[in-house]
Amino acid sequence: MKQKLNHAFTLIELLVVIAIIAILASIALPAFTTAQERALRTKCLAQIKSIFPALKMFAGDHDGSYPSQKDQDESNGTGGQLVDANDAYANLIPTYIPSESSFGNPSSAYCKVNGAVRMPDNDISSRNKILEKGENAYAFVQGMSETSNASWPIMADAFARGSDTDPKYSKVEGDYGNTWKGKSAIIVRNDGSAAAENIDTKTSKVLRKGSGARNLFAEDKNEQDSWLVGCKVLNPE
Repeated sequence: MKQKLNHAFTLIELLVVIAIIAILASIALPAFTTAQERALRTKCLAQIKSIFPALKMFAGDHDGSYPSQKDQDESNGTGGQLVDANDAYANLIPTYIPSESSFGNPSSAYCKVNGAVRMPDNDISSRNKILEKGENAYAFVQGMSETSNASWPIMADAFARGSDTDPKYSKVEGDYGNTWKGKSAIIVRNDGSAAAENIDTKTSKVLRKGSGARNLFAEDKNEQDSWLVGCKVLNPE
């Protein structure tokens, strides 16, 4: 009888241990995922900051203006209008930044093709291979120059599709514009500062501080507080 009781107690102990392991796993896994996301965001923040000096150098060689045409130098100004952010950033490679590496983010839907992660391949053997679809995760604000308002944003995590005039992010996991789960976005301003800024939970937009519910990335021609006048947000291809 005594042996049976000991055996039963051992089974109970085993069940308790399994339950404890399950509880610890349920706590540890989200914490690990959060740590991974934070590490990737820190890496992407450093990468996007490294792109801005290239934009400044480009502007220095183009009368103070950032990229405004496709293949701007190679076509002598006849390359046509910028269709997307990839067209704009391609002007920087390889003259102002040596490779495509800084433009990728595996968490961005824009760096996936047919559901598979694409990312930059650093093949810059010809102009049409530079920043192909899936190789750029960042939006570009067209129409700015070095003398534009220092607080205006010039680069950011790409937005949801179809929200170019009033850019916003997505709350749908895995969707375009949901890079950081719709909670924050990496933004670079015209003074070179870069940070992960909060996304408004109600509107899914990054709001201008001190301006009510005005979108940080939307043109505002208000004479008292004009913002991004003449500018346009371009998403990646």
